[in-house]
Amino acid sequence: MKRLGVARQPERPAGGGLKARVATAVVGAPLLLGALWLGGLPWLILVAAVGLLGAPEVARLYGRDGWRAPSDGLILAVLWPIGLAYLAGEGLVDLLWPQAGALLAVPLLYGLVRELFRPHPQLLTAAAVLAVTLVYWGGLLAHLILLRALPQGLAWSLVLVAGTWGADIAAYFIGRQWGRRRLAPHLSPGKTVEGTVAGLVAGLASAGLVGWGVGLKGPGLLWAGAAMVLAVPLGDLIESGFKREAGVKDSGSLLPGHGGLLDRFDSLILAGAVLYHWVTWLQGGL
Repeated sequence: MKRLGVARQPERPAGGGLKARVATAVVGAPLLLGALWLGGLPWLILVAAVGLLGAPEVARLYGRDGWRAPSDGLILAVLWPIGLAYLAGEGLVDLLWPQAGALLAVPLLYGLVRELFRPHPQLLTAAAVLAVTLVYWGGLLAHLILLRALPQGLAWSLVLVAGTWGADIAAYFIGRQWGRRRLAPHLSPGKTVEGTVAGLVAGLASAGLVGWGVGLKGPGLLWAGAAMVLAVPLGDLIESGFKREAGVKDSGSLLPGHGGLLDRFDSLILAGAVLYHWVTWLQGGL
């Protein structure tokens, strides 16, 4: 792993080109939409699979000096919040604080105890990796389960997917074709102001059209869509910052044309968390 602060090479389009991106989308989109439509256990299985396959990417981004996270610790850090979210959606547990805070401490404590008995324990590194995996990766993915479990969960989940994908696609193509001004060159030299603005407009339009099509009406849809779409580029920039600091181009290579699972889901998970809390706030106030 390279030391922090060294110069990086400019970013290129992830994973090697447009054809690979399209091919991955053709295979992955129906799988995701099918599981989302079914909800329940199929959706849980898909989200859990994404979490488990992406967890090693989190550990690799943060790993230093050859340290490797124990697989059982990563598995628990991912599945614990996702499982709690599923049980909460089924009405079997209460995720209100402070109960959730106590429950979420379990994977972190387990991982630290596990690290104590390794030949060369690195407790600070273990705590950091497990915390990021638990809160950022597993915790944000868990919101996809919570969102789908809402009374109008399918409709709002389709709004999330439409808005996120619409924003990503528009930002990618407009940014490559007409992007001139860098949005945050210290984090991601490939992202432009023009692409980001186009993504926000396209994402909001996509979310609004799909929301209207599935029966969501009123100003609540507009405000929820706007809050969600604003989170899309932020999620992308956060993960770009992770990679920039780690000195890598992609979080992984599992998805041709996109890189790793973190590269593909970075915007969706943050936007999903924002949308879930916004919708529950709206529903509580109506």
